[in-house]
Amino acid sequence: MHNSVNELTQRTIGQNPAISLSYGDAGNLTQDGGSDGNHQYVWDCRNRLIEAKERQSGDWNTVGTYRYDAQGRRGMGSRVQVSRVQGKPRSPCRGRLGGRAALPHERHR
Repeated sequence: MHNSVNELTQRTIGQNPAISLSYGDAGNLTQDGGSDGNHQYVWDCRNRLIEAKERQSGDWNTVGTYRYDAQGRRGMGSRVQVSRVQGKPRSPCRGRLGGRAALPHERHR
């Protein structure tokens, strides 16, 4: 199934139950799985994946974190800090620098 902007909202693999897919305002996949979700995905202000989480025993556990080099290439096994506001992830790209979003290492200059 697809929504009005042609994003896949449900998929089925074999005889398994359908898996729901949810997207954020920027069109990035934010959650998949059942009604409570099985996986969550956190994106930065440049639409780059920075964290993947999995529901385990009712809790969300981070299974992968990612950071990017100056050319925008994702590093393997890297770690980033994701701050939380009222339990929700906060984008690491809060500040502005020269008309563009500041990267985390540029904000404290």
